Amino acid sequence: PPAADAKATVSPVAAVPDAPAGDAPPVPEGPEVEIAKLKERLLRTAADFDNFRKRSRRDVADAERRVQEDLLRSLLPTLSMASPIRQIECCKADSSPTPMHTATA
Repeated sequence: PPAADAKATVSPVAAVPDAPAGDAPPVPEGPEVEIAKLKERLLRTAADFDNFRKRSRRDVADAERRVQEDLLRSLLPTLSMASPIRQIECCKADSSPTPMHTATA
């Protein structure tokens, strides 16, 4: 019987209503709505990328600063010892014996 075949081809999903009774009717999704959704996704993605770019730059700057601080901390003992050594060398140079000149008259 052809009527039995027609009932068998009906999809169970098609029989389920889109919205429960009593709710507002569904808004038709035309091309304008799809375009608006895509624009919103694009703006969100662009904002996420901008935030990522700023965060990456900040992370790189922080890492560079930490490396410089670590280098200065490691050199500080050496540099602090260099100043007294220079003063000693300077004093030695100033107190070196000078040849005496004899005056001839």
